[in-house]
Amino acid sequence: MNECPYCKCNELVWCFTEGHIVCSNCGIVLDRIYDYTPLPKRSTVLENGSHNHSATLYSYETKIKRINHAYRNYEKLVKKYSRLRPGLRVKDEAMMLAYKGYKVKMVKMIVNEKTEEIKKEMLSSDKVFETILKEFTKYPRVASRTDRVKLALATIIYTEINKGIRPSFTGVAKRFGISIVNLRKAYNVLKKYKDLYENLRLILSKNGASVNEEICNQGNTKQIIVGSKI
Repeated sequence: MNECPYCKCNELVWCFTEGHIVCSNCGIVLDRIYDYTPLPKRSTVLENGSHNHSATLYSYETKIKRINHAYRNYEKLVKKYSRLRPGLRVKDEAMMLAYKGYKVKMVKMIVNEKTEEIKKEMLSSDKVFETILKEFTKYPRVASRTDRVKLALATIIYTEINKGIRPSFTGVAKRFGISIVNLRKAYNVLKKYKDLYENLRLILSKNGASVNEEICNQGNTKQIIVGSKI
């Protein structure tokens, strides 16, 4: 359209704000302005951005719900822990898994008061036993043994490395209240870890303890722990 069909004026005004074509002479609205250009690319970016934002928000909300659910499960486990009868407690591994959000059952273990007393006495008398027990955790087949067996093994391995003799299994088993057969089986597993001995020798030597490379069985004249020889 180049001129007004009413007054033949060719001075037309394109009013983009109102979307009209107006004759400058008679002021009649002659037509509407139609925009056929495609939508700007920024609109697409905005849509994608909104989608990504929604996905991120959903992921965040899901994570928060999962954390809250894990915390509620952990609280339940702690409440059960406080209601256990004397002599029982929840395994530390189960508590840590529950704290991290894993679903765990009520995993209980028997706590022997005598064992706890011996353990406390050993750890207070010489910190080297704590080091040995910590080293045991690196070896699954040793770490899976009961506390009493691990304390007995710690006593044996310390005597072997520090004094060069292997103490009486009967005496050690009697002291910790365990089966001598069970102790021997655990010891046979322990001997398979050659690097365990080397690591402990190195640790003990750094701590100033005497270290013997050769180990001999304890004879009747070398009774470190009362009991029969091997």
